[in-house]
Amino acid sequence: MIFDPKWMPFWIEQTCRAAREDGFLPRCSARVPGLPFPDQRHPDIATWTAFCAARYFAETGDRSLFSKTIEVAGGTKKTTILDAIVSGLQWLLDHRGSHGMVLFLDGDWSDPLEEAGKLGIGESPWTTMALINALNNFVPVLRKIGSVDLADTFGAEITKLTGAVNSSAWDGNWYIRGIDDSGKPFSTASDPDGNVSLLMQAWAVLSGVSSPERTKLLVAAVDKNNKTSIGPILYGPPFLKQRPWIGRETAKMPGTCVNGSVYLHVSMMWSMVEFILGRPDQGLEVLHQSLALSEGGDLNKRKAIPLWMPNYWHGPHSQTPGQVGETMTSAGPPWFIVIMFEYVFGLKAEFDGLRIQPCFPSTWQTGSCQRPYRGSMLNFEFNRDSSIKGIVVTMDGKALEKQLIPSDLKMGSYNIKVIIGN
Repeated sequence: MIFDPKWMPFWIEQTCRAAREDGFLPRCSARVPGLPFPDQRHPDIATWTAFCAARYFAETGDRSLFSKTIEVAGGTKKTTILDAIVSGLQWLLDHRGSHGMVLFLDGDWSDPLEEAGKLGIGESPWTTMALINALNNFVPVLRKIGSVDLADTFGAEITKLTGAVNSSAWDGNWYIRGIDDSGKPFSTASDPDGNVSLLMQAWAVLSGVSSPERTKLLVAAVDKNNKTSIGPILYGPPFLKQRPWIGRETAKMPGTCVNGSVYLHVSMMWSMVEFILGRPDQGLEVLHQSLALSEGGDLNKRKAIPLWMPNYWHGPHSQTPGQVGETMTSAGPPWFIVIMFEYVFGLKAEFDGLRIQPCFPSTWQTGSCQRPYRGSMLNFEFNRDSSIKGIVVTMDGKALEKQLIPSDLKMGSYNIKVIIGN
């Protein structure tokens, strides 16, 4: 979306058109028209839809997306895209378990945790964190377009959801992966394996659920249990014995796929967390570890295409540590791009403009990039200067206040110099 945001409304609309009568947003694929998608209850789609809509609005300022009328529920009902997004979020709020967290149902981010909540009792702290993250991003959109009462209502729900996660999903040093249909939590310190979930610790920070004190503890847990010379593994350690009541995730060979591999989608999530927490050197290390040609990368060991990010690298518990996984697809690359532009170079779209807040690793002295923004092309040049404090930004030779390129910028090409001080 950073490079060509016009595609985002299309995908948001296609997702919303799949909405069911009760507002539930199922998984769907507009890429293969007419191909039925498995009738699974994965509740996370509404969270991604709202999050993407918020990003699109910040990037473009386009309000027309929300008022567009579409047909949903198999063509039996008409609604606006805004109402479809809101109904999807409300569906999640209406489907919470006894601990106040969103139900697991047929899985969350991880498809193979399909047994944990099949009876409609188990709860997913991750989906709850994803919902909090979606609301954190979408509530400001609602205020901006005039839906103040709804924004207030959703804002109050953020507080309730955050309290539920912190009350029921914190295990003393990290956040657990879930609560199954029997009411038993898993990925706890008392479990024999599958203890520290990298996904959960990443989203505790990304969603804002974790307090500074708990963040220090979960970062220490990841550093100790998940960090390896190959990259951060998804579980530290993996599930070493199958737990059928949780799902297929526990049946996969340790160190492969979602059972303790270096799963690049989640590795990128953790890299983003490192930059958010002001640990750019650690964040850069994770980025390097994701690439086949990273420093010290051994293609004979990786058995990978050089310029390619696979789904995962085999983890240390596999018989072939560091080897490429079996699938070509990965959500890692777009996250990699977002990290580079929005966290390393610090160029992030807000409602009022493009914020400039770089977070360079200690070894970086210079950098440059181009970024399109609202019809203009921005050419950035970054340099360190230890003799100054803070960050100084000039655009075509003129000082730029508040490190913000205004959203009403006249279309054209601009040269921006960013000096990074102490």
